[in-house]
Amino acid sequence: MVGALMLDHFSRSELACPTTDQVRLAAGFGEALERLRVELDAPIYLNSACRSPEHNAKVRRHPRSLHLIVNDHWGTGGTCAVDVVATDGQYRAKLIALALDQDWSVGVASNFVHLDRRSRQQAQNEYIKTKAGWGTEIGWVQELRSTEAASTDRLRKLGRSFIRLN
Repeated sequence: MVGALMLDHFSRSELACPTTDQVRLAAGFGEALERLRVELDAPIYLNSACRSPEHNAKVRRHPRSLHLIVNDHWGTGGTCAVDVVATDGQYRAKLIALALDQDWSVGVASNFVHLDRRSRQQAQNEYIKTKAGWGTEIGWVQELRSTEAASTDRLRKLGRSFIRLN
């Protein structure tokens, strides 16, 4: 998606690469993000969305990041990941539960939640390959689902002690 952005709850500037001002979203990603926001019924503040290869290198992130606007490894045709500011436990738990219900892959850090739209099979395969470093966030969908942690309190505890991004 280049040019005018047509999402009700996210501006072009929120999604644009901070270095190049480019916006390129994978097919269906904007719609999925919008649906998540509508069902969450609360603001979603992004601290990272689209990244050009130059910006990604500048901030020293993984060269196959799903935030990249061009990513041959995943073949997404654009960005399919965002990082959401999430410091409040209840907000974080609600966001995680809803995202998992909508088939997002989820990773949790101390002050943000990483959400992406890779397939579960891709996530599981990549998790098995990496097992360490930044790539470890992608296997947590299966692990979190396997705990059947449906309550907000349980998800909050998992967010603090179990699910961590480096």
